[in-house]
Order: sequence, then structure tokens, then C-alpha cells
Amino acid sequence: MRKDRNGIYERDRSPFWWCSYIDGSGQPTRCSTRVRKDADPRQTEAKRVRARLIAADTKARHLAHSELPQDHHATTFDELLDAYLAEQEKSLAASTIKRYEYALKHLLPVFTGVRLTAIRRTTVKAYVNQRIAAGAKPATVNNEIALMSGAYLWAQTELEWDTLNPWRKLTLQARNTRTRYLTRGEAEALIAAAETQHRAKHLSDFIRLGLNTGM
Repeated sequence: MRKDRNGIYERDRSPFWWCSYIDGSGQPTRCSTRVRKDADPRQTEAKRVRARLIAADTKARHLAHSELPQDHHATTFDELLDAYLAEQEKSLAASTIKRYEYALKHLLPVFTGVRLTAIRRTTVKAYVNQRIAAGAKPATVNNEIALMSGAYLWAQTELEWDTLNPWRKLTLQARNTRTRYLTRGEAEALIAAAETQHRAKHLSDFIRLGLNTGM
């Protein structure tokens, strides 16, 4: 990769100009402009493409926010979740998205169409107790709580809502953890990584001690 200048740069073995910019959620984004370097040696068209990408991202972010009612007291559970997940989609790992999709299978039948003003602390506690009584594991319910608490926190910080977060600090103590040991390959990789930490030369020795004594 060549040096990034004004958001446009070259990548090895790519015939196209690439661009970089910070998207509306503050995340660095890099992508191909699909403009060939030999056809645009001065990067004129590549810069235009980059500008259009930034404008499109800004518009998408604005629409995600504007789709919510101006009076957030009239906002429903579904509207908040749709806006929150649309905003977070770029930055969430695939495994996190999968967990959220599973959580929504249980949340939606209960809260679809319900206004946020009707979801109080007692409402959430009743939901949590109902899930546990139905046999859901604490870790599973915690994923559902984390999704909703994150959505409310996003609304408070990004949309400046003064709404309370009824899901906050309701995390259950998970008891369904399982014991898993490192494989030989994982242990070797861990030690190799530790040996690269020059500021903590003793780290790999401590790891060996822990592995060999069952600590």
C-alpha cells in the first residue's frame, strides 16, 4: 500500500485508486473507488468518487435518525431497534449480529409495537423473570439485555434523548459457563505472541508456568 494523500492511495496489485475516510459513526473506512489509475493519473475522478461516498454515508446516517419521531416519547420499540441496528451494522462483528438476531426472536414477540414510555423497569424485570422461568439460560438473557441497553445508550448519547434506560444494570450472573482448555497449538501461539512483547519479557515465562501447573 502506498502513502495515503488526501484520502486517495494505491494498493499493491490493484489497478484502481483506493480511498479512505471516517464514516458518520467515527469508524475508519477504506474501499476501492473503481477508478483505474491509468485512466485518472491526477486522481480527479477518484476524489469525486470519495466525495460521493462520504455524502452518501452522511445522508444514510441522517435518514436513520430522521426516521425516528421527533418526539421520542412516541417512539416504539421497533423504531428504536431498526435505527440502532442500521447505525451499528458496519461496526458489529458477524458473531455479534448473529447473537442479536437470536435475541430479537425472543424480544420482538413481547415488545413489538410497544412505545418506549410503556417499557419501564418493572416491565423489563418481568420479562427477564419470564425468560428464566421458561428455561432460558442467564447468558442468553444477558445477550438480550445487552442489545437493549446498548440501543438505549446509543439513543441517549447520539440522539441526545433524556429517556431512562430500564435495561441498565440488570445483567444476570451466568452459570452456564463451560470449562475449556487450550489446545497445544493455541498454547504455542499464545506463548509466541507473548514473546513479542518486549516491554514484558517475563510474560511468556508466566504463561508457561500457568500452562504447566494448571493455573
